[in-house]
Amino acid sequence: NMQKKGKKSTDGERQQKIRVLDVGCGTGAIGIALSNMFTDSEMNDDVKVEIVAIDVVQTAVDLSNENAEFVLREQAQKQYMSILCSADDYTNIEDEGRQKTKNRSIYDFQFDVVVSNPPYIPSKDMETLTSDVIDFEDYCALCGGGD
Repeated sequence: NMQKKGKKSTDGERQQKIRVLDVGCGTGAIGIALSNMFTDSEMNDDVKVEIVAIDVVQTAVDLSNENAEFVLREQAQKQYMSILCSADDYTNIEDEGRQKTKNRSIYDFQFDVVVSNPPYIPSKDMETLTSDVIDFEDYCALCGGGD
């Protein structure tokens, strides 16, 4: 049971807002599923969710945003934002090289939850992957390095 302060709704009740950072979002499956869970929930009048998804591959960012539009429909604009950025570069320092998306600052660090499905396959095992895996995923999304 997550207790969080929020803004007052029109009926005087406090509305909870849960912010989630999805690191290495890929297709957006995790963040979109979480957003959809709150959208479809019976408590969705009391709890609002905002997903900020980051990835280092532009194709993943584009696909993630496209999937959010498809799954979340009109809620996507309010609840989901995917940006091209590495976890190392995610900072609250704005400069000319950083972007703002959908009129919302990407530099708000007040997250309640951080989720990630990072690369986890050891580099020595990458050659053993079957084509149904390696043909449909970016190498960097799979290879976790020399563990």
